[in-house]
Amino acid sequence: MNFIEKNLTSNSFKKALALVLLIAALFLLKDFMSLILLTLIEVILILDLSKTLYKKARFKRIFTKRIVDIISYFLVVLGLIGFLVVFIPNIASQVNLLINGIKDYDFGEFISKFDKYNLDIKEDTLMKGLSSINVLTMKAVGYIKNTGFNIGLSILLSFMYILEQHKLKAFFQRFETGKGSFLYTYYKSLAKIFMKSFVVVIEMQLVISLINAIISSIILTLLGFENVLILGPMMFILGLMPVVGVIVSFIPLSICALQIGGISKLISVVVMIIVLHAFESYVLNPKIMSSAIHLPIFITFSVLILSEHFLGAWGMIIGIPLFVFILELVNGEKEEIA
Repeated sequence: MNFIEKNLTSNSFKKALALVLLIAALFLLKDFMSLILLTLIEVILILDLSKTLYKKARFKRIFTKRIVDIISYFLVVLGLIGFLVVFIPNIASQVNLLINGIKDYDFGEFISKFDKYNLDIKEDTLMKGLSSINVLTMKAVGYIKNTGFNIGLSILLSFMYILEQHKLKAFFQRFETGKGSFLYTYYKSLAKIFMKSFVVVIEMQLVISLINAIISSIILTLLGFENVLILGPMMFILGLMPVVGVIVSFIPLSICALQIGGISKLISVVVMIIVLHAFESYVLNPKIMSSAIHLPIFITFSVLILSEHFLGAWGMIIGIPLFVFILELVNGEKEEIA
């Protein structure tokens, strides 16, 4: 009995229990991961802006820290709303142009280009492919609606957090004492590590995606693409999903290329994607990420694959921070984070 009691109260058992509870919580909250992470990102942006503003002497003399937090919240929300109001109508018009262009494309002429190669490509096959694309488009529209709902709800949740952050801190401090206090102790210290690595990964991935999107937009403009206003942001967003984003972005780019320039333009797009993907994979990613979180490339890639499988698209973003978090929980070793 003493042996069992000794093991149940050991640090190893407590760490294992904390890890099991964490994994169970992630699976239970899988459907709410988008909402949680959007709220987390908004809170980070708001508090960072508030911290910057509060350092200014004028704000310190005029406003309290809480007032500065609220001002920062409204600045971030107004910036987001302004971006959507200005950007969405333009994006919608570009989407209509893109869809109409695909509808008007002469697939018979496209098929005739392959006749000399004796390839049995039927127009019905291409039309079935377009039907599949239409189904995927409808799913994407549903996903966008769901994302819009999550964004609205996350804005409300982030406001509640900003207003009551001190009350929330006092509430969780109640768990410092009691039988489950070891969970509070573990999660409190490790949450700081997770947040630090999470912020670093977000910043680095945004930088990589932005560079990739800018270069892609410039090349697409030079190639004569007219839908750069939608293709550029699309490549920026898909750039946040390593490997998968490259494959997904190829579909609309190839359709646009066939529409405006045929096979020769398609070949140019394929070359562009291959070169940019190689540049991102072998130059940008290692150079930028290695300066932030030091993990072997094999482990990093494996973590991204597994996290995407178990946690969905958001797993590509939180996979590395979560892995660092678990390493600290299991080993108690400090992972080097810039």
